[in-house]
Amino acid sequence: MHHFELVKGGITAQATEVIQSISFPAISTGVYRFPIALASTIALTKIVEFLKVTQFGEMKFILFSQQDFDVYENTLKKMLDYVLI
Repeated sequence: MHHFELVKGGITAQATEVIQSISFPAISTGVYRFPIALASTIALTKIVEFLKVTQFGEMKFILFSQQDFDVYENTLKKMLDYVLI
């Protein structure tokens, strides 16, 4: 299954009734070498879209390294800068 499909299917409105937190791993970015920059853009875009229409508790990203964290952090900063402009 493609990374986008996993993120897209990861949360539904019905699930928010019982789930208070969820973690998203950076699927396929290790051994399968899915580009971390693309993974971060896909995951963060879908989650931001979800949070615009749904109130939810805590979301966590499970990343392999500090470098992966930095990529996700920079992607989110760019997204927020774009929204705030």
